[in-house]
Amino acid sequence: MSLFILIPILFFGAILISSLGSISGVGGGVLFVPLLTMLLSNEGSDIKFISTVLVFVGSLFNVIFGLIRKEISFLVIGISLVFSIPFVLLGNYLSDLISETISQIIVIIFLIIVTILLILSEYVFKHKDNNIVVSSNWYTIRTKDSSINLFKLITIIILGSLITAITGMGGGPILMPLLLLWVGLSMKGSAPISHIIIACTSLVNIIINYSMFQNTEIMINYILPMTIGVIIGSVIVVFVKKYIKNEIIIKWILISLIWISVLKMIIDLF
Repeated sequence: MSLFILIPILFFGAILISSLGSISGVGGGVLFVPLLTMLLSNEGSDIKFISTVLVFVGSLFNVIFGLIRKEISFLVIGISLVFSIPFVLLGNYLSDLISETISQIIVIIFLIIVTILLILSEYVFKHKDNNIVVSSNWYTIRTKDSSINLFKLITIIILGSLITAITGMGGGPILMPLLLLWVGLSMKGSAPISHIIIACTSLVNIIINYSMFQNTEIMINYILPMTIGVIIGSVIVVFVKKYIKNEIIIKWILISLIWISVLKMIIDLF
């Protein structure tokens, strides 16, 4: 496919994915890897890096927006950065040991889990009462609207680091249910923490793989237009989300796109 056709597809694809991900609360990471896998002939490591950069841009936008609204805890940011470093390194090490085929199978399994959690979050999790009470101890971290157990937070950061390093998807769909059900936070309290963890883990992964920035083909042809698309998609959602009354339709569109991507990736395996 010529760049004249490919770049506009990547640009508008990034806008669509970023918008759907932000509205649904899942983030765009779950669709960036399938999209890039279908359109590009690059190695898996290149695709994971491109996706990680896009995930970082989207989550950073949400973190900055949260800082403006004073919903972000700097302590959570610090803890996320500290614990991201060793486990992103571990994730990169494990990723190097895994073949391209195994990596693709892991991505497929992850996407299937994501769709299951999306359905459960709409029809099961949303209707559960939050009865978990967090005690006031030295290991309790206070945020604007909630409290979180330090050790549970660290566990979730570790999981997010490994998912980001191995798949390049960020891990938002896995982190959000954990914050809601295991930690016992509300949706309002979970979202800022999830954005922080994803931003920090993806940032660490980008820094570790900084040499990829020397690849001008990837930077100019793929990352630049898609980054602009992600920013535009995120900005659009800020202004239109309040007018969207039926978000379940958006979620089912996202689920359908993920299923199509999974089917295509399974066919490619054979």
